[in-house]
Amino acid sequence: MTFKASKKHPAVSSGAASPSRGRVENASLTPLELFPGLFERVSEAKIFEDPKEWVDVTFEEEPKVILEAYEKENPDTRDALKKFVQKYFSRPTQLKADGNSQSLTKPQSLTDHIDTLWGQFRRGAHTTSNIRSSVIELPHDYIVAGGRFDEMYYWDGYFAMLGFVDKDPSMIENMANNFAYLIQRYGYVPNGNRSYYLGRSQPPFFHCLISLLYPRDHAEGYARYTKELQAEYAFWMDMDVNRGRCVKIQDEIYLNRYFDKYNTPREESYLFDLETPKGTDGLNADLFRHIRAAAESGWDFSSRWFGADLDMCSMRTTTILPIDLNAILYGLECAISSGAEYKNNQPLAHEFRERARVRYEAINTFFWNESSGFFCDYDLKNRRVRSAITCAGFFPLFFRCASAEQAASIAEVAERELLQPGGLVATTKETEHQWDWPNGWAPLHWIAIQGLRKYGHEKLANEIKKRWLDTVQARFDKTGKFYEKYNVIDDALAGGGEYVGQEGFSWTNGVTAALLRED
Repeated sequence: MTFKASKKHPAVSSGAASPSRGRVENASLTPLELFPGLFERVSEAKIFEDPKEWVDVTFEEEPKVILEAYEKENPDTRDALKKFVQKYFSRPTQLKADGNSQSLTKPQSLTDHIDTLWGQFRRGAHTTSNIRSSVIELPHDYIVAGGRFDEMYYWDGYFAMLGFVDKDPSMIENMANNFAYLIQRYGYVPNGNRSYYLGRSQPPFFHCLISLLYPRDHAEGYARYTKELQAEYAFWMDMDVNRGRCVKIQDEIYLNRYFDKYNTPREESYLFDLETPKGTDGLNADLFRHIRAAAESGWDFSSRWFGADLDMCSMRTTTILPIDLNAILYGLECAISSGAEYKNNQPLAHEFRERARVRYEAINTFFWNESSGFFCDYDLKNRRVRSAITCAGFFPLFFRCASAEQAASIAEVAERELLQPGGLVATTKETEHQWDWPNGWAPLHWIAIQGLRKYGHEKLANEIKKRWLDTVQARFDKTGKFYEKYNVIDDALAGGGEYVGQEGFSWTNGVTAALLRED
Protein backbone atom coordinates (compact mmCIF):
# COMPACT_ATOMS: atom_id res chain seq x y z
CA MET A 1 0.00 0.00 0.00
CA THR A 2 1.42 3.39 -0.99
CA PHE A 3 0.85 6.39 1.27
CA LYS A 4 0.78 9.80 -0.35
CA ALA A 5 2.55 12.20 1.95
CA SER A 6 1.88 15.86 2.43
CA LYS A 7 4.50 18.12 3.94
CA LYS A 8 2.34 18.75 6.98
CA HIS A 9 0.75 15.43 7.84
CA PRO A 10 1.93 12.52 5.68
CA ALA A 11 -0.89 10.06 5.21
CA VAL A 12 -2.92 11.31 8.15
CA SER A 13 -6.70 10.93 8.04
CA SER A 14 -8.64 14.18 7.81
CA GLY A 15 -10.71 13.09 10.80
CA ALA A 16 -8.05 14.19 13.29
CA ALA A 17 -9.07 16.80 15.82
CA SER A 18 -7.42 20.20 15.72
CA PRO A 19 -6.29 22.23 18.74
CA SER A 20 -8.48 25.03 19.95
CA ARG A 21 -7.57 28.49 18.69
CA GLY A 22 -7.88 32.08 19.78
CA ARG A 23 -6.64 31.75 23.37
CA VAL A 24 -3.69 33.92 24.32
CA GLU A 25 -2.84 33.98 28.00
CA ASN A 26 0.19 34.51 30.19
CA ALA A 27 0.38 30.73 30.60
CA SER A 28 1.10 30.37 26.88
CA LEU A 29 4.08 32.73 27.09
CA THR A 30 7.40 31.53 28.46
CA PRO A 31 9.25 33.34 31.27
CA LEU A 32 11.76 34.69 28.76
CA GLU A 33 8.93 36.01 26.59
CA LEU A 34 7.22 37.58 29.60
CA PHE A 35 10.35 39.17 31.06
CA PRO A 36 12.83 39.87 28.23
CA GLY A 37 16.12 41.21 29.51
CA LEU A 38 15.22 40.56 33.14
CA PHE A 39 15.01 36.81 32.56
CA GLU A 40 18.51 36.58 31.08
CA ARG A 41 20.07 38.79 33.72
CA VAL A 42 18.59 36.86 36.66
CA SER A 43 19.68 33.61 35.03
CA GLU A 44 23.24 34.75 34.40
CA ALA A 45 23.53 36.25 37.91
CA LYS A 46 22.53 32.85 39.37
CA ILE A 47 20.03 34.42 41.74
CA PHE A 48 18.51 30.95 42.07
CA GLU A 49 20.74 27.99 42.89
CA ASP A 50 18.44 25.74 40.87
CA PRO A 51 17.57 27.43 37.54
CA LYS A 52 14.20 25.66 37.48
CA GLU A 53 13.14 27.75 40.48
CA TRP A 54 13.41 30.89 38.35
CA VAL A 55 11.09 29.62 35.62
CA ASP A 56 8.62 28.31 38.22
CA VAL A 57 8.24 31.46 40.31
CA THR A 58 4.90 33.14 40.88
CA PHE A 59 4.92 36.83 39.96
CA GLU A 60 3.17 39.24 42.30
CA GLU A 61 2.21 41.76 39.61
CA GLU A 62 1.41 41.59 35.92
CA PRO A 63 4.56 41.23 33.77
CA LYS A 64 4.11 44.71 32.28
CA VAL A 65 4.12 46.28 35.76
CA ILE A 66 7.21 44.33 36.78
CA LEU A 67 9.12 45.31 33.65
CA GLU A 68 8.25 48.96 34.17
CA ALA A 69 9.48 48.71 37.76
CA TYR A 70 12.65 47.00 36.60
CA GLU A 71 13.41 49.81 34.18
CA LYS A 72 12.64 52.46 36.77
CA GLU A 73 14.52 50.91 39.71
CA ASN A 74 17.46 49.76 37.56
CA PRO A 75 18.98 47.26 40.04
CA ASP A 76 22.60 47.49 38.89
CA THR A 77 24.27 45.07 41.32
CA ARG A 78 23.64 41.41 42.06
CA ASP A 79 22.39 42.22 45.56
CA ALA A 80 20.02 44.87 44.19
CA LEU A 81 18.78 42.44 41.55
CA LYS A 82 18.22 39.77 44.18
CA LYS A 83 16.17 42.17 46.28
CA PHE A 84 14.14 43.16 43.22
CA VAL A 85 13.38 39.51 42.49
CA GLN A 86 12.41 38.89 46.12
CA LYS A 87 10.04 41.86 45.94
CA TYR A 88 8.19 40.87 42.78
CA PHE A 89 8.44 37.07 42.68
CA SER A 90 7.68 34.20 45.06
CA ARG A 91 9.83 31.09 45.08
CA PRO A 92 8.22 27.75 44.28
CA THR A 93 8.10 25.11 46.98
CA GLN A 94 9.77 21.76 46.41
CA LEU A 95 8.25 18.53 47.61
CA LYS A 96 10.48 16.66 50.03
CA ALA A 97 8.58 13.41 49.96
CA ASP A 98 9.82 11.22 52.78
CA GLY A 99 6.37 10.65 54.27
CA ASN A 100 7.87 11.26 57.72
CA SER A 101 8.71 7.56 57.72
CA GLN A 102 11.89 8.15 59.72
CA SER A 103 9.89 9.52 62.64
CA LEU A 104 7.46 6.61 62.90
CA THR A 105 7.84 4.13 65.76
CA LYS A 106 7.09 1.33 63.30
CA PRO A 107 8.60 1.89 59.84
CA GLN A 108 6.14 2.05 56.97
CA SER A 109 5.90 -0.69 54.39
CA LEU A 110 6.54 0.30 50.79
CA THR A 111 2.81 0.17 50.08
CA ASP A 112 1.92 2.35 53.08
CA HIS A 113 4.62 4.82 52.12
CA ILE A 114 3.26 5.09 48.58
CA ASP A 115 -0.25 5.67 49.91
CA THR A 116 1.11 8.45 52.12
CA LEU A 117 2.84 10.11 49.21
CA TRP A 118 -0.08 10.27 46.78
CA GLY A 119 -1.76 12.99 48.82
CA GLN A 120 1.40 15.07 48.63
CA PHE A 121 1.65 14.63 44.87
CA ARG A 122 -1.95 15.59 44.11
CA ARG A 123 -2.72 19.04 42.71
CA GLY A 124 -6.14 20.56 42.15
CA ALA A 125 -7.68 21.64 38.88
CA HIS A 126 -7.16 25.27 37.93
CA THR A 127 -10.31 27.34 38.03
CA THR A 128 -8.89 30.43 36.32
CA SER A 129 -6.68 31.11 33.32
CA ASN A 130 -5.22 34.22 34.97
CA ILE A 131 -2.29 32.30 36.41
CA ARG A 132 0.71 34.42 37.36
CA SER A 133 3.31 31.77 36.69
CA SER A 134 4.50 29.47 33.93
CA VAL A 135 1.82 26.90 34.82
CA ILE A 136 -0.58 25.85 32.07
CA GLU A 137 -3.98 25.44 33.66
CA LEU A 138 -5.61 22.02 33.67
CA PRO A 139 -9.34 21.28 34.07
CA HIS A 140 -8.94 18.22 36.31
CA ASP A 141 -6.89 17.19 39.36
CA TYR A 142 -3.50 15.75 38.54
CA ILE A 143 -0.36 14.13 39.95
CA VAL A 144 3.03 15.86 39.82
CA ALA A 145 6.37 14.11 39.46
CA GLY A 146 7.86 15.27 42.77
CA GLY A 147 10.89 17.16 44.04
CA ARG A 148 11.73 20.09 41.80
CA PHE A 149 9.15 18.86 39.30
CA ASP A 150 5.94 20.38 40.65
CA GLU A 151 3.88 19.89 37.50
CA MET A 152 2.26 17.10 35.52
CA TYR A 153 4.62 15.35 33.11
CA TYR A 154 3.52 13.33 30.12
CA TRP A 155 5.18 9.94 30.23
CA ASP A 156 5.71 10.18 34.00
CA GLY A 157 1.93 10.41 34.25
CA TYR A 158 1.34 7.00 32.72
CA PHE A 159 3.77 5.23 35.04
CA ALA A 160 2.43 7.08 38.08
CA MET A 161 -1.11 5.97 37.20
CA LEU A 162 -0.05 2.33 37.44
CA GLY A 163 -0.32 2.92 41.17
CA PHE A 164 -3.95 4.06 40.94
CA VAL A 165 -5.38 1.05 39.11
CA ASP A 166 -6.82 -0.47 42.27
CA LYS A 167 -6.79 2.68 44.41
CA ASP A 168 -8.54 5.51 42.61
CA PRO A 169 -9.54 4.95 38.96
CA SER A 170 -11.05 8.44 38.94
CA MET A 171 -7.54 9.89 39.05
CA ILE A 172 -6.64 7.89 35.95
CA GLU A 173 -9.65 9.43 34.23
CA ASN A 174 -8.61 12.89 35.43
CA MET A 175 -5.16 12.44 33.93
CA ALA A 176 -6.56 11.06 30.67
CA ASN A 177 -8.92 14.01 30.38
CA ASN A 178 -6.11 16.45 31.13
CA PHE A 179 -4.04 14.90 28.34
CA ALA A 180 -7.07 15.06 26.03
CA TYR A 181 -7.55 18.73 26.95
CA LEU A 182 -3.94 19.54 26.11
CA ILE A 183 -4.22 17.75 22.77
CA GLN A 184 -7.41 19.66 21.98
CA ARG A 185 -5.70 22.92 22.89
CA TYR A 186 -2.22 22.47 21.41
CA GLY A 187 -2.46 19.44 19.14
CA TYR A 188 -0.16 17.43 21.42
CA VAL A 189 0.65 16.82 25.08
CA PRO A 190 3.52 19.12 26.12
CA ASN A 191 6.46 17.75 28.07
CA GLY A 192 4.78 19.15 31.19
CA ASN A 193 2.11 21.74 31.99
CA ARG A 194 4.51 24.68 31.91
CA SER A 195 4.72 27.29 29.17
CA TYR A 196 8.45 26.72 28.68
CA TYR A 197 7.70 23.11 27.69
CA LEU A 198 5.49 24.06 24.76
CA GLY A 199 8.17 23.39 22.16
CA ARG A 200 8.17 19.67 22.78
CA SER A 201 6.21 16.64 23.92
CA GLN A 202 7.42 13.38 25.52
CA PRO A 203 7.06 9.69 24.63
CA PRO A 204 3.37 9.46 23.58
CA PHE A 205 1.86 7.19 26.22
CA PHE A 206 -1.68 8.61 26.07
CA HIS A 207 -3.05 5.44 24.47
CA CYS A 208 -1.40 3.35 27.18
CA LEU A 209 -3.04 5.49 29.85
CA ILE A 210 -6.39 4.91 28.15
CA SER A 211 -5.80 1.15 28.40
CA LEU A 212 -5.47 1.56 32.20
CA LEU A 213 -8.74 3.47 32.25
CA TYR A 214 -10.51 0.73 30.26
CA PRO A 215 -8.83 -2.47 31.48
CA ARG A 216 -11.61 -4.81 30.30
CA ASP A 217 -11.97 -3.39 26.80
CA HIS A 218 -9.17 -1.15 25.59
CA ALA A 219 -10.97 -0.60 22.29
CA GLU A 220 -13.88 1.12 24.03
CA GLY A 221 -11.42 3.63 25.50
CA TYR A 222 -9.66 4.18 22.21
CA ALA A 223 -13.04 4.80 20.59
CA ARG A 224 -13.90 7.40 23.24
CA TYR A 225 -10.69 9.35 22.57
CA THR A 226 -10.39 8.70 18.83
CA LYS A 227 -10.15 12.36 17.81
CA GLU A 228 -7.46 13.12 20.36
CA LEU A 229 -5.45 10.02 19.42
CA GLN A 230 -5.60 10.99 15.75
CA ALA A 231 -4.60 14.56 16.53
CA GLU A 232 -1.60 13.36 18.52
CA TYR A 233 -0.67 11.01 15.71
CA ALA A 234 -0.81 13.93 13.25
CA PHE A 235 1.60 15.85 15.48
CA TRP A 236 4.13 13.03 15.41
CA MET A 237 3.74 12.50 11.67
CA ASP A 238 4.43 16.15 10.82
CA MET A 239 7.30 16.44 8.30
CA ASP A 240 7.72 20.22 8.45
CA VAL A 241 11.43 21.06 8.47
CA ASN A 242 11.03 23.41 11.45
CA ARG A 243 8.94 21.18 13.67
CA GLY A 244 8.76 17.77 12.04
CA ARG A 245 9.18 14.54 13.94
CA CYS A 246 8.54 12.34 10.90
CA VAL A 247 11.23 11.31 8.41
CA LYS A 248 10.70 9.61 5.07
CA ILE A 249 12.96 6.57 4.90
CA GLN A 250 11.72 5.00 1.67
CA ASP A 251 8.81 5.56 -0.67
CA GLU A 252 6.23 4.00 1.63
CA ILE A 253 8.01 4.17 4.96
CA TYR A 254 7.86 7.01 7.49
CA LEU A 255 9.64 6.69 10.82
CA ASN A 256 9.96 9.06 13.72
CA ARG A 257 12.43 11.00 15.79
CA TYR A 258 12.40 13.35 18.74
CA PHE A 259 12.47 17.04 17.94
CA ASP A 260 11.66 20.47 19.37
CA LYS A 261 10.07 23.56 17.91
CA TYR A 262 12.91 25.74 19.21
CA ASN A 263 16.68 25.79 18.67
CA THR A 264 17.56 27.97 21.66
CA PRO A 265 18.72 27.20 25.22
CA ARG A 266 16.03 25.62 27.38
CA GLU A 267 14.73 28.25 29.78
CA GLU A 268 14.62 25.81 32.71
CA SER A 269 18.33 25.04 32.13
CA TYR A 270 19.38 28.31 30.57
CA LEU A 271 22.98 28.60 31.76
CA PHE A 272 23.62 24.88 31.49
CA ASP A 273 22.73 25.01 27.81
CA LEU A 274 24.57 28.27 27.17
CA GLU A 275 27.76 26.81 28.59
CA THR A 276 27.48 23.48 26.77
CA PRO A 277 28.71 24.65 23.33
CA LYS A 278 31.98 26.04 24.74
CA GLY A 279 34.84 24.55 22.82
CA THR A 280 32.74 24.31 19.66
CA ASP A 281 31.76 27.40 17.72
CA GLY A 282 30.01 29.29 20.48
CA LEU A 283 26.23 29.52 20.33
CA ASN A 284 25.13 26.50 18.33
CA ALA A 285 21.49 26.37 17.24
CA ASP A 286 21.79 22.79 15.99
CA LEU A 287 23.19 21.64 19.34
CA PHE A 288 20.42 23.39 21.25
CA ARG A 289 17.86 21.59 19.06
CA HIS A 290 19.55 18.26 19.80
CA ILE A 291 19.51 19.04 23.54
CA ARG A 292 15.83 19.92 23.44
CA ALA A 293 15.01 16.82 21.40
CA ALA A 294 16.80 14.67 23.97
CA ALA A 295 14.64 16.31 26.64
CA GLU A 296 11.57 15.31 24.62
CA SER A 297 12.79 11.70 24.67
CA GLY A 298 12.71 11.67 28.47
CA TRP A 299 16.29 10.32 28.36
CA ASP A 300 17.95 13.61 29.24
CA PHE A 301 20.73 12.90 28.95
CA SER A 302 22.18 9.66 27.61
CA SER A 303 24.92 8.25 25.42
CA ARG A 304 22.09 7.20 23.11
CA TRP A 305 22.17 10.70 21.65
CA PHE A 306 25.93 11.20 21.53
CA GLY A 307 28.54 10.74 18.86
CA ALA A 308 31.85 8.96 19.35
CA ASP A 309 33.03 11.45 21.96
CA LEU A 310 30.18 10.52 24.31
CA ASP A 311 29.67 14.10 25.48
CA MET A 312 27.07 16.84 25.12
CA CYS A 313 28.92 18.63 22.34
CA SER A 314 28.73 15.48 20.20
CA MET A 315 24.95 15.25 20.65
CA ARG A 316 22.91 14.64 17.49
CA THR A 317 19.50 13.52 18.71
CA THR A 318 17.50 14.67 15.69
CA THR A 319 19.60 12.48 13.36
CA ILE A 320 18.77 9.36 15.39
CA LEU A 321 15.56 7.39 14.98
CA PRO A 322 14.76 5.92 18.42
CA ILE A 323 13.54 2.36 18.70
CA ASP A 324 11.36 3.12 21.73
CA LEU A 325 9.50 6.01 20.06
CA ASN A 326 8.76 3.98 16.93
CA ALA A 327 7.51 1.05 18.98
CA ILE A 328 5.23 3.39 20.94
CA LEU A 329 3.85 4.82 17.70
CA TYR A 330 3.20 1.30 16.45
CA GLY A 331 1.12 0.89 19.58
CA LEU A 332 -0.69 4.15 18.83
CA GLU A 333 -1.49 3.01 15.29
CA CYS A 334 -2.90 -0.24 16.64
CA ALA A 335 -4.93 1.68 19.22
CA ILE A 336 -6.50 3.97 16.63
CA SER A 337 -7.34 0.97 14.45
CA SER A 338 -8.86 -0.86 17.39
CA GLY A 339 -10.95 2.16 18.39
CA ALA A 340 -12.17 2.55 14.83
CA GLU A 341 -13.20 -1.12 14.75
CA TYR A 342 -15.18 -0.58 17.95
CA LYS A 343 -17.03 2.31 16.27
CA ASN A 344 -17.45 0.26 13.09
CA ASN A 345 -15.44 2.82 11.12
CA GLN A 346 -13.93 0.27 8.77
CA PRO A 347 -12.04 2.70 6.47
CA LEU A 348 -10.19 4.24 9.42
CA ALA A 349 -9.60 0.83 10.99
CA HIS A 350 -8.12 -0.47 7.73
CA GLU A 351 -5.98 2.63 7.25
CA PHE A 352 -4.32 2.38 10.65
CA ARG A 353 -4.09 -1.40 10.58
CA GLU A 354 -2.07 -0.97 7.38
CA ARG A 355 0.04 1.77 8.93
CA ALA A 356 0.84 -0.52 11.83
CA ARG A 357 1.78 -3.34 9.45
CA VAL A 358 4.17 -1.09 7.53
CA ARG A 359 5.76 0.17 10.74
CA TYR A 360 6.06 -3.38 12.12
CA GLU A 361 8.04 -4.38 9.08
CA ALA A 362 10.11 -1.20 9.22
CA ILE A 363 10.97 -1.74 12.88
CA ASN A 364 12.24 -5.21 12.09
CA THR A 365 14.14 -3.96 9.03
CA PHE A 366 15.80 -0.82 10.35
CA PHE A 367 16.11 -1.30 14.11
CA TRP A 368 17.09 -4.94 14.50
CA ASN A 369 20.84 -5.33 14.94
CA GLU A 370 21.62 -8.81 13.69
CA SER A 371 25.16 -8.75 15.07
CA SER A 372 24.13 -8.00 18.64
CA GLY A 373 20.75 -9.73 18.52
CA PHE A 374 19.00 -6.68 19.94
CA PHE A 375 16.78 -3.79 18.91
CA CYS A 376 18.85 -0.60 18.69
CA ASP A 377 18.39 2.98 17.52
CA TYR A 378 18.86 3.85 13.85
CA ASP A 379 21.49 6.33 12.66
CA LEU A 380 19.70 8.44 10.06
CA LYS A 381 22.83 10.29 8.96
CA ASN A 382 24.90 7.17 8.30
CA ARG A 383 21.92 5.02 7.31
CA ARG A 384 22.67 2.10 9.59
CA VAL A 385 21.47 0.61 12.86
CA ARG A 386 23.50 1.63 15.89
CA SER A 387 25.22 -0.91 18.12
CA ALA A 388 24.57 0.35 21.68
CA ILE A 389 22.61 -2.05 23.88
CA THR A 390 20.08 -0.08 25.96
CA CYS A 391 16.80 -0.64 27.76
CA ALA A 392 15.06 1.08 24.85
CA GLY A 393 15.38 -2.28 23.10
CA PHE A 394 12.63 -3.73 25.32
CA PHE A 395 9.94 -1.46 23.89
CA PRO A 396 9.16 -3.68 20.86
CA LEU A 397 8.36 -6.47 23.32
CA PHE A 398 6.04 -4.28 25.37
CA PHE A 399 4.16 -3.18 22.24
CA ARG A 400 4.30 -6.64 20.60
CA CYS A 401 6.15 -5.73 17.45
CA ALA A 402 8.90 -8.34 17.75
CA SER A 403 9.05 -12.00 16.80
CA ALA A 404 9.38 -14.82 19.30
CA GLU A 405 12.93 -15.43 18.07
CA GLN A 406 13.86 -11.78 18.57
CA ALA A 407 12.37 -11.80 22.05
CA ALA A 408 14.45 -14.84 22.98
CA SER A 409 17.59 -13.12 21.75
CA ILE A 410 16.74 -9.90 23.62
CA ALA A 411 16.24 -11.86 26.82
CA GLU A 412 19.61 -13.55 26.44
CA VAL A 413 21.49 -10.36 25.62
CA ALA A 414 19.78 -8.33 28.33
CA GLU A 415 20.58 -10.90 31.00
CA ARG A 416 24.22 -10.78 29.96
CA GLU A 417 24.65 -7.04 29.28
CA LEU A 418 22.02 -5.07 31.19
CA LEU A 419 21.03 -7.07 34.25
CA GLN A 420 23.01 -6.00 37.32
CA PRO A 421 22.73 -6.81 41.05
CA GLY A 422 20.13 -4.08 41.58
CA GLY A 423 18.16 -4.41 38.36
CA LEU A 424 18.56 -3.20 34.79
CA VAL A 425 21.08 -0.53 33.91
CA ALA A 426 19.75 1.95 31.32
CA THR A 427 22.79 1.58 29.04
CA THR A 428 26.18 -0.13 29.14
CA LYS A 429 28.05 3.16 28.65
CA GLU A 430 29.47 4.92 31.71
CA THR A 431 29.22 8.70 31.36
CA GLU A 432 28.45 11.61 33.67
CA HIS A 433 24.84 11.56 32.53
CA GLN A 434 21.91 10.12 34.43
CA TRP A 435 20.41 7.87 31.74
CA ASP A 436 23.59 5.80 31.53
CA TRP A 437 25.50 3.28 33.64
CA PRO A 438 25.20 2.76 36.62
CA ASN A 439 21.62 4.04 36.84
CA GLY A 440 18.34 2.21 36.50
CA TRP A 441 14.86 3.70 36.17
CA ALA A 442 11.40 2.52 37.23
CA PRO A 443 9.68 3.05 33.83
CA LEU A 444 12.33 1.04 31.99
CA HIS A 445 11.91 -1.80 34.46
CA TRP A 446 8.15 -1.85 33.94
CA ILE A 447 8.54 -1.93 30.16
CA ALA A 448 11.15 -4.70 30.34
CA ILE A 449 9.30 -6.87 32.85
CA GLN A 450 5.95 -6.67 31.09
CA GLY A 451 7.52 -6.98 27.64
CA LEU A 452 9.39 -10.14 28.56
CA ARG A 453 6.23 -11.63 30.06
CA LYS A 454 4.29 -11.04 26.84
CA TYR A 455 6.76 -13.38 25.10
CA GLY A 456 6.84 -16.01 27.83
CA HIS A 457 10.13 -15.09 29.52
CA GLU A 458 8.67 -15.22 33.01
CA LYS A 459 11.82 -16.37 34.78
CA LEU A 460 13.93 -13.44 33.65
CA ALA A 461 11.05 -10.99 34.16
CA ASN A 462 10.60 -12.18 37.74
CA GLU A 463 14.33 -11.96 38.44
CA ILE A 464 14.43 -8.38 37.16
CA LYS A 465 11.38 -7.57 39.28
CA LYS A 466 12.95 -9.09 42.40
CA ARG A 467 16.23 -7.25 42.01
CA TRP A 468 14.50 -3.93 41.35
CA LEU A 469 12.14 -4.21 44.31
CA ASP A 470 15.04 -5.25 46.53
CA THR A 471 16.88 -2.10 45.45
CA VAL A 472 13.90 0.16 46.18
CA GLN A 473 13.39 -1.56 49.54
CA ALA A 474 17.05 -1.30 50.53
CA ARG A 475 17.24 2.43 49.77
CA PHE A 476 13.95 2.96 51.58
CA ASP A 477 15.16 1.06 54.65
CA LYS A 478 18.28 3.25 54.67
CA THR A 479 16.76 6.66 53.93
CA GLY A 480 12.98 6.43 54.30
CA LYS A 481 12.60 7.76 50.76
CA PHE A 482 11.87 6.84 47.17
CA TYR A 483 13.97 8.29 44.38
CA GLU A 484 13.70 9.35 40.76
CA LYS A 485 16.48 6.94 39.75
CA TYR A 486 18.66 4.27 41.37
CA ASN A 487 22.22 3.03 41.16
CA VAL A 488 21.77 -0.66 40.29
CA ILE A 489 25.45 -1.57 40.50
CA ASP A 490 26.07 -1.01 44.21
CA ASP A 491 24.37 0.58 47.23
CA ALA A 492 25.44 4.16 46.48
CA LEU A 493 22.81 6.76 45.65
CA ALA A 494 22.33 7.42 41.97
CA GLY A 495 24.10 10.45 40.53
CA GLY A 496 24.80 12.14 37.23
CA GLY A 497 22.79 14.69 35.32
CA GLU A 498 22.31 18.43 35.41
CA TYR A 499 20.47 18.49 38.76
CA VAL A 500 20.75 16.64 42.05
CA GLY A 501 18.86 13.40 42.50
CA GLN A 502 15.20 13.98 43.30
CA GLU A 503 13.15 12.45 46.05
CA GLY A 504 9.61 11.24 45.68
CA PHE A 505 9.01 10.03 43.03
CA SER A 506 5.74 9.49 41.21
CA TRP A 507 6.86 7.00 38.57
CA THR A 508 8.86 5.03 41.12
CA ASN A 509 5.78 4.98 43.34
CA GLY A 510 3.49 3.87 40.52
CA VAL A 511 5.72 1.11 39.17
CA THR A 512 6.58 -0.15 42.66
CA ALA A 513 2.90 -0.26 43.64
CA ALA A 514 2.01 -2.14 40.46
CA LEU A 515 4.78 -4.71 40.91
CA LEU A 516 3.89 -5.25 44.57
CA ARG A 517 0.24 -5.66 43.60
CA GLU A 518 1.19 -8.70 41.49
CA ASP A 519 2.33 -10.67 44.54
